[in-house]
Amino acid sequence: MANVDKSKLVDIINIDYATLLAGALSIKDKYASLVDWDMSNPNDPLGVILEAYLRSIEKDANYANLIAQEFSLATALSKDSIFEKAFLAGYNVTLRSAATCLMNLTVAAGSAGTISPFELVIKGVNSAGSSIYFENSQPIVIPPASSETVLADVLFTEGRTYEKVVNASGVPFESITIQDSVIDGTVVLRVNGVAWGEVFSINSNTLPTDSVFELRHLGRNTYQVMGGDGKNGALFPTDSIISVKYRIGQGSEGNLYTYFINTVFKTPFVRVIGVSNRNSSDTASGGQDMEDLEKVRALAPKLSKINGTLGNRWDVDLYLNSYPGVGLGKSKEVGMDYFYAYIANEIGEPSAAFILQLEEDIRPRLIMGASIKVATATRVSVALSLEIIYDLSYERSVLETSIQLAITNFLNPFAYSTTREKKISFGTDLLISDIYEEVTAIPGVIAISILDPVPATNTILVRVLDTHILTHIGSSISLTMVPSSESQSIRIDKREKYFFSNPKYR
Repeated sequence: MANVDKSKLVDIINIDYATLLAGALSIKDKYASLVDWDMSNPNDPLGVILEAYLRSIEKDANYANLIAQEFSLATALSKDSIFEKAFLAGYNVTLRSAATCLMNLTVAAGSAGTISPFELVIKGVNSAGSSIYFENSQPIVIPPASSETVLADVLFTEGRTYEKVVNASGVPFESITIQDSVIDGTVVLRVNGVAWGEVFSINSNTLPTDSVFELRHLGRNTYQVMGGDGKNGALFPTDSIISVKYRIGQGSEGNLYTYFINTVFKTPFVRVIGVSNRNSSDTASGGQDMEDLEKVRALAPKLSKINGTLGNRWDVDLYLNSYPGVGLGKSKEVGMDYFYAYIANEIGEPSAAFILQLEEDIRPRLIMGASIKVATATRVSVALSLEIIYDLSYERSVLETSIQLAITNFLNPFAYSTTREKKISFGTDLLISDIYEEVTAIPGVIAISILDPVPATNTILVRVLDTHILTHIGSSISLTMVPSSESQSIRIDKREKYFFSNPKYR
C-alpha cells in the first residue's frame, strides 16, 4: 500500500465508461484475431458483454466515490465535496475567478453594428511572456461613423470561451469531461438548444423530469458535466446534441497592466482595428486562483478549531478530552447530524447535571444544527487467574507485587505508557498478548499461563463494546506462583521467556 500514488486515486475512482472503452479498444487493436469484434454493432455478443461489464465498473466506481466523500475532509476526493465540507467548517475557499478591465477600442469608419458578449478577443503578454486573453463581457454597440473613432471604457473579462459538442448516447448518468482551467460559474449546458440548470447534486430528491446537470470537480483542472438516470434527474435523450460552453482563465496571472493588452486577436466585426489602455496606471484586477485542495484540507480544520466549531467526531473527541471535569471522552457520528458521546472519570461518575451542562456547551458549537447525546461509559472489570513460573533467584513476594502492579496499571484507562500514550481506551478489547507482554517483561518471570477467563478467541481474552472501557477498579488478579525447580517439563534459562505450549501449563 505504501507504493500507491494517492494523487491518482481520483482518476481511478471517477473513471467513466468512455475511458474504459477507449482502453479496451486500444488492447483489442493489438490482436489481429479480434478483427471481427465490432462495438458499433449492437448485436455483437462480445460487444454487448463488454459494455455491460464496463457499465457496472463505472457504476461501482461512482458509488465508491460517493461513499468516500461522505465522511470528512480527509476522505473527500472531488473539489465540490472538499469545498462543501470546508464551508461547513466555516472556511471560505478561494475559487478561480477572472480579472476585468476597461479598455479603449479604435474603430474604422463605417456602418453601425453590435458585437455579442464574448465574441471580441483581445490579447496581452504578462511579465513571464505568456499570452493572456480578454473577451468583451457585455454587448458592444458600434455607432456609424464617417471617420476613425475611439470607443472608451469598454468592459473586458480575462479568459477564452470554448464549446464542446457531443451526441448523447442516452445512458444513465452520462457525463462529458472537461480538462481545462475552467472559471467557476461559467459552465452552460444546452440539450438540443435548450438550457439545463445546474444543481449541486443529483440525488433521490431530483425528479425524473428535472432538466438539470451536476458539475463534478475532480481536481487537477478536470470536470465532469453529468446528467440524470431517468429516475433521479432527466436522461440526456439518445442522439440529442449536447453543448457544453465554458470559459477558461489564468486566475491571478490576468492581473496585469493594461498597457500590455494591445492586440486585437479575434473580431467578428471588421470595423474594430485596434485596442489601447486608457492610461498607463490602469491594471486588470479581480483575477484569483482556485485554492489548492490539499491547502483546504489542512487549513479548514484549523480554522474550525480557532472558531470553536465542531464538524466531526474527531473535533468532538478533542473538545470532550479538554473539557474540565471529563477524564476520558469518545464520540461517534450517528447519521449526518447527530453525535453520541460517552465519558468516564477517574474517580466517581459524572452527575446528571454535569452531563446536561456538557451537552449544552457542545451543542451550539456543532455545525449545521447537529445535536449530541452524552452518557456515562460502562466500566468493565476483569477477574484474571494466572499461573507464573518464576526464577528461584528472585523473591516470590516481590514478583507477585510487580505482576499485580503491572496488570493493574495496564487496566487503568487513566494511566500512561512510557511513551505518554493511553494504554487502554474506549472499546479496546483485552488481548492475550497484552497480558503476556506486561507480565513477561518483569525480570524473574520465566513463563505464564492464563487459567481464567477462557479466551473469547485465540487472540481476544475479554471482549468489550465500543461504549465500554476496561478498568482496574473492581478487577482482580489471582496468581499461582510455580518455582522453576517444580517445573521439569520446560527448559529453564533466565535469558528466555516462554508462553506455555506444554499442555500441563495451559
